[in-house]
Amino acid sequence: MFVPEHSTDQIIDHLVIRENQILTEQVSYGPRPILCLVGPQGVGKSRLAKYIGTHLGRDVQTAELGRLTSPDELFGSADRPGIIKQAVSQLHNTSGALVLQNVDALEEDWRPSPTTFLQKLSQLQTLEKFDDGSSNNPIDLSQVLFIATGRWLSESTHGRTLEYLDVVEINGHLDDDKIKIARDTLLPSILQEYCFSPEAVRLDEDTIGTLIRSYTEEPGTVTLEQLLRLIVQRSITKELPIRPEVPILVTVEEVAKIIGRPRSRSGSRRRRRDVPGLTFGSVVTPTGGLLDDIEAVQMPGTGKIRVFENWGGQIPSSTRLKSDHRTVWGSYEQPYEVLESYIRSHLSDLGISTRSLEEFDVHISVPSNPQPQDVGSLAIAATIATASVLLDRAVDTEVLAIGGMTGHGRILRTYGTGAKILAAHRGGIRRILLPRENEHELRNIPEVLHDAITFIPVDDVGQAIAVALR
Repeated sequence: MFVPEHSTDQIIDHLVIRENQILTEQVSYGPRPILCLVGPQGVGKSRLAKYIGTHLGRDVQTAELGRLTSPDELFGSADRPGIIKQAVSQLHNTSGALVLQNVDALEEDWRPSPTTFLQKLSQLQTLEKFDDGSSNNPIDLSQVLFIATGRWLSESTHGRTLEYLDVVEINGHLDDDKIKIARDTLLPSILQEYCFSPEAVRLDEDTIGTLIRSYTEEPGTVTLEQLLRLIVQRSITKELPIRPEVPILVTVEEVAKIIGRPRSRSGSRRRRRDVPGLTFGSVVTPTGGLLDDIEAVQMPGTGKIRVFENWGGQIPSSTRLKSDHRTVWGSYEQPYEVLESYIRSHLSDLGISTRSLEEFDVHISVPSNPQPQDVGSLAIAATIATASVLLDRAVDTEVLAIGGMTGHGRILRTYGTGAKILAAHRGGIRRILLPRENEHELRNIPEVLHDAITFIPVDDVGQAIAVALR
């Protein structure tokens, strides 16, 4: 089972403490946060959760929270037990492991709230006599190991709910890691499923690497597994009747014949022209970190700055970011209004002529579909693109800037730093400008990324523009 290096220590730390709390005769009524594996689809969260339970010698069952439609299904009612009692009833004993899949899918407006649900599962007092209202016979769950999974945590999770979760982020896999996963796990599993020996179809590391770099651009392995299935099926259909006893070796050339031309833009490492107004932006989407283009175009007009999502829809100026007193991932204002405020109030500092804004319009297209927590994190990159087109200076094609900003140009922390860095690495980025408030997160980044990328913490948008422009 492959586990990302930066996640291993966190998982082991949690399990050592939790197993001791469960197995010791000494009673401790302190909090027992639930291990929660968080990341996009296809990075192996559920597989890892089940592996942990099995490796610890526990019977493993799964409770799929994403399919629930009402609080009664979660908490139970007089008519039927809740999902926890149903899943525990399938365990061979009361010291098994229960995987709570898609904990982020629970509706926050349910009453009782999901926070109450997690609180009950993380406190020994309620676990010893767990009762969901479906009967008068409480059950003892104090020996059960709970492991939760989720794609991304909602804004509310950063509040009180976080008290009951021990979060480990699994943002995705590096290309070299995907090669190992494909070779050691995915391909043997597919062949076993099709009732062939593990050696029936072979792909060497160069072929698998080409498959990953040229045909996939996701952080996980969902698309990779689909392509491997297609290759195995087509190869067996073509070669098996001819040479049934000879292992089939699939080459890079044969992959191209089976799948066709590369579909992924990252296969060419997204080579770009040195044109003013073009840069990269990175956001966290439901499927992981996304690296995409930000384009600013100047045209005759009356000084308007308009922002569009890449699918073509204009972002309304009345939009406001949701934020609270605990966490601000972008700016309090709509991020692109902040962009315009900064540009207009720093014309002389940036060397932009007043005429450039008075007689011309600027249209900016930005990546769409970010997570709600991440809406403001494109502000710096969009500001760099705007300054680039107004100054007629190209942006360094190997630079990515992430983070929100204020009207005065102060850079604010961003969300999903690890996922964005992985996306940048897949896209060939060599330098990343990130908020200084996120600098501490770099300690969780694999060493291979530190070798490939130079990280530059910045405090001010003017500093970021100076570094990014050629």
